[in-house]
Amino acid sequence: MKYKYCLIDVDNTLLDFGYAEKHAHELTCKEFNIPWNDELYSAYHKINDDWWKRLERGEYTKDQIIVNRHKDYFAYCNVTSDPIAFNKSYAENLSKGKKLMPFANELVKILYDSGLKLYIATNGLAKVQYNRLSDQEFMNYVSGLFISEELGAQKPSVEFFKQASIKAGVDFTKETIIIGDSLTSDIKGGIDYGIDTLWVNVKGEENPYGNKITYIVNRLEEIPDLILK
Repeated sequence: MKYKYCLIDVDNTLLDFGYAEKHAHELTCKEFNIPWNDELYSAYHKINDDWWKRLERGEYTKDQIIVNRHKDYFAYCNVTSDPIAFNKSYAENLSKGKKLMPFANELVKILYDSGLKLYIATNGLAKVQYNRLSDQEFMNYVSGLFISEELGAQKPSVEFFKQASIKAGVDFTKETIIIGDSLTSDIKGGIDYGIDTLWVNVKGEENPYGNKITYIVNRLEEIPDLILK
């Protein structure tokens, strides 16, 4: 088999972050009497995505982005509220979002049974991710969990992968593949670190990296036949 180690993303790869995020934002807005509907949520989603991409590029710190995204949404809605208190409640609601992506448990079990050593590699807040991953069946087959907040580095930075390698006591520059849905964090990170990549292109996006991406799938069910050779 070509690989010994597999790094797997969480959000929109194993867990349905889109559902969790939308539900958490709706609940929190209702708690704080802030306007919410599908159109306003689309505006928040774009605001939030823009801020996380700034974090990935190293332009702002995590503490700055988690507050400023809510400030921008409040301004968009022309309301005043406490972004720090809002974010605390939002994070609590988000941490309850445990809905699986289709075939997530089955995929991890198949990869584990093949002899691959599996590690979770995720950006985000440690408390939120630990809560969302607790009690997940697939965690029984995972050898390690790498969260950007704990590593002090964010995907796609090479430092994230270096710190993960140190924590695991494993050389991830060899015989390693990363699986994820995000071009800007998972795939760019893997390419920059020099390891093989598998892009879970659930949205049917354009591929800006050409043959630099090792594998591309639209569904998790396609993965075993590609990498277990």
